[in-house]
Amino acid sequence: MAGHAEFGIGSFEDDGTSEARIETLMESPLSAIVIKNGRFEKRRRLTWDELTASELIAMRRGTRIRTQIDEALAQTGQELKPTLEVSLITTALALTAEGAGISILPAHMLPKAQFPTLAAVPLSQPTVKRHVSLLSRADFTLSPAAEQFAEIARRAWSAK
Repeated sequence: MAGHAEFGIGSFEDDGTSEARIETLMESPLSAIVIKNGRFEKRRRLTWDELTASELIAMRRGTRIRTQIDEALAQTGQELKPTLEVSLITTALALTAEGAGISILPAHMLPKAQFPTLAAVPLSQPTVKRHVSLLSRADFTLSPAAEQFAEIARRAWSAK
């Protein structure tokens, strides 16, 4: 918004100000990232309650993903009680791949080629979705190069 970049791509909260233009490129449900061991990976969906007996790996408090989880669960009277809290998504995935527990992350954050032994099972009750958006200033027209990059991003995210 300070003009240091023409746009950004990430998860942004719409605060209702007219300064920002937020274009959703994709949405992804929070999922249980599980090791493929026959226990959960074939399920179409899991509830948060079904995970209470499992070792859970979550992003640390203060991260946007964790805040979103805590707020959604609080609305249903539930609370996340992770065994491990991490700062990096790759740490959560590596720990899950080694059998340390189940990570709670957006499904699109699982790089399947890097972690072929893991699967993402969407969580419900409540369903929590993360958005990946393109953020730009509402009063600014992107340069031709930036617009071309944004179009490539739109196509790439729509293919996921």
